[in-house]
Amino acid sequence: AYGISEKDEMRRTADEDLDTTLKFLDMLDACLRSRGSDFDVSSLDVSVGSTASLSSHRIAGRTMPDAGRFEVHAGNYVFYDRQQQYTGACEEEGRIAAFVLTRVIGHYPDGGRNAIMVDAGATALTKDSAPQGCVCSV
Repeated sequence: AYGISEKDEMRRTADEDLDTTLKFLDMLDACLRSRGSDFDVSSLDVSVGSTASLSSHRIAGRTMPDAGRFEVHAGNYVFYDRQQQYTGACEEEGRIAAFVLTRVIGHYPDGGRNAIMVDAGATALTKDSAPQGCVCSV
């Protein structure tokens, strides 16, 4: 879901994610029953999704398994980031809830890379780059 930027494709991916999970639960139930197990699959806590697909899941109105709990796993949904802006889960940069304030301690315009060095670690910024190729806007 993290490489998708079209809403319709994200909805299809979210639906496929949910469908795959439901099929797996049916297969697990059938397998357990065929082996004489009385384990109740509906007692499982089931999570699907991601921040990228959170707003695309259409669980309401669908036939859900008799699971004890069925949830959409939101990931970093409460903060959003550039990745979520790219996927369309967060439609504007102003909705990104967390920013990092740091000092620029070096500028390297050589070799066409036009890079800067900042006084912040990878975890403070991100360990993932967004598919559009940048981690942050300057």
